[in-house]
Amino acid sequence: MFSRGPQLIDVMSVFLGRALGLHGKELVQLAGETIRNVSRGVIGISFLRAFVAGAGFLAAGIPAARPRLRTLLLSIKKIGSTILFIPIVVWSWLVMDTGHALMFTAYVVQVGLIDNAFRPLLMARGLTTPMPVILIGIIVDRDERLGARRR
Repeated sequence: MFSRGPQLIDVMSVFLGRALGLHGKELVQLAGETIRNVSRGVIGISFLRAFVAGAGFLAAGIPAARPRLRTLLLSIKKIGSTILFIPIVVWSWLVMDTGHALMFTAYVVQVGLIDNAFRPLLMARGLTTPMPVILIGIIVDRDERLGARRR
């Protein structure tokens, strides 16, 4: 996604290698692997959420092509798919009987929580960074996004 990424890593490795010795190169490699895993995690979880949401939309009788694509795009942009799910849930309560609408609502809530459950696991896979550090980074990222929306 960033074509000059490997060149930037090489330059930073040389610079920090001279400044910090062997630890500088290790830090640059760890940072590069972490950034790579975070981007893969965001895109991977977005595809998973879109697939699971699309299956639920099809089961509920909602034309699923557009909401599934919008779910994918909103998740990749890190806006969140809740903005899309709320009108669909309201529609389900207006059109479906109570039992089906309740089941669909419970399903959509679970789809919305996929991000919270699987993103830290997917991002930490193959890294030497401790899981609490990754979890704190995700929480800080979410708080910064919420703060940016309020401004």
